[in-house]
Amino acid sequence: MNQNLTIVLTSTQNYVWSSMQEIIPHIVRCWEQTKDSSHQVEVIDVDTTPLKSIAKQCWQAQNIVITCFNFQIASTLRVLKKDMGIPARLIFHLHNQATIALWPLQEFGLLPLFTGNDLFISSSTRDWDSLKQSVDSPKGGVVLFSLSEQELNTETHAASEENELYFAGRISRQKNLHSIIEALHILNQKKISIKFHIFGDEDFLGSPNMGVKDPNYKEELVHLVQKYNLHDSVIFHGKVDRTELYQSKLKTRKIFISPSAHSDENFGIAAFRSLCRGERLILSDWGGHTDYQQYFPSQIEYVDIIPHNENGLTCKAEQVANAIMKTLTKNVSPFPIPSQYFENNISKQYFQLLSTPTEANSPLKLTSLFNKIIERRVQFKTHQTKIFHDYHDPLAQELFKAYGLKQQV
Repeated sequence: MNQNLTIVLTSTQNYVWSSMQEIIPHIVRCWEQTKDSSHQVEVIDVDTTPLKSIAKQCWQAQNIVITCFNFQIASTLRVLKKDMGIPARLIFHLHNQATIALWPLQEFGLLPLFTGNDLFISSSTRDWDSLKQSVDSPKGGVVLFSLSEQELNTETHAASEENELYFAGRISRQKNLHSIIEALHILNQKKISIKFHIFGDEDFLGSPNMGVKDPNYKEELVHLVQKYNLHDSVIFHGKVDRTELYQSKLKTRKIFISPSAHSDENFGIAAFRSLCRGERLILSDWGGHTDYQQYFPSQIEYVDIIPHNENGLTCKAEQVANAIMKTLTKNVSPFPIPSQYFENNISKQYFQLLSTPTEANSPLKLTSLFNKIIERRVQFKTHQTKIFHDYHDPLAQELFKAYGLKQQV
């Protein structure tokens, strides 16, 4: 029996982001599980495999899956598709690309190699909505991220609850940690004292899409703590190893809080771990956070992301304070993790995507917004990542609205 072949291209270069150390292996595992008597899967690490060997295998493939995007992946794809003309369909995992209008794919010369038959896979509904701002009627769809089945079963065995808040992730203005401290000040004035644990280091990235540096954000947070006399309430733990964090620092269930307006909050692994632990959460109604309402409706209080100023998008401290108060009185009964998050079901969704019908001579249709953003990117070519003038840029507003912004600037 002839077998269809899917080649899965992967790389460890993206492991510089701790979440990708979990997400990329998860994607690979799920693709490997699509194997059956009529479908073969081969995983290739582009960092260690000679290009000649990669090309030889890809000539036999019907599908080439791109699990992540970096310079090595881009170079490999250019050779396979542009130089050699390998006809296999591309299946591209978006990660943060949808909210930046795919400009890196264009700048690296890859987007012209895509056709209307190639597939995009997004990790959340809002991320898919963002993609549609750049690609007209894209093929593919939303497939959730998850953890291994062993990890899912482990995460559900958390101990008794505590009325303390915690955040785990990169310290960045886009994460709106200042709004949490301001909310704690509001509650403190009402004689309600709550501890807030911050696990993570400052990323010093600012707002790359705006070309804005923000080197002193943690220092600003420390000053807020001093200003509001919250020294005993806010604890900066720094970066903590994942195993130590969940097995030692977070032995008991606390309340996870992330009012993030980050430009690529397309899923949220830390929030997902908290949900799997049976914890209560306070999340922004933004990006990938929003989908959790469908699967974990009793555990989450949401806050709105609204315009602020040149520094970015924010949320009202008063709304965060109210969400904290509601969450403190919320009782959550542990229940099974929804089946949609188990890898065997995610693999089935991947496999179903392989049967997406193709059309003859189908071009990839790009929108006018995409073209405008690419023109803008050419203007900012001397900047490493800038594509918008600032947070007031009308082009940015279209993507913000797709991601969950409640009103225009």
